[in-house]
Amino acid sequence: AIPATERAVEARDRRIQGALAEKAVQHILLDKAVQDLCTLAIEIPVKANEQGNLFSKIHAEDIAMFLMKEHRIAIDPKLFSIPEGVLKRVGTYTIGVAEGEYRGSFSIVLVAQ
Repeated sequence: AIPATERAVEARDRRIQGALAEKAVQHILLDKAVQDLCTLAIEIPVKANEQGNLFSKIHAEDIAMFLMKEHRIAIDPKLFSIPEGVLKRVGTYTIGVAEGEYRGSFSIVLVAQ
């Protein structure tokens, strides 16, 4: 704890304003990334059986790694909202992205190799 001097209060206020500005920039960048994803046809090749069941489940981390590797778009996997938590079958899925008050979504297609 430090004394609540005028200088200490001003320093705290500057830190708070800096954090709010940084958060606003992060939301703008996240919104741009999600908008870019909406314009792309994102197909992820996966191994699946004849019934369309995946041999290995797809998690948020897998999607984030694919987006970075193939499209150079970085989104924290903690921000993804995946139906049922993981993807288990081939098909089209809507992936939600949420951080604070920001909400967005994009579609991916799991395609059997």
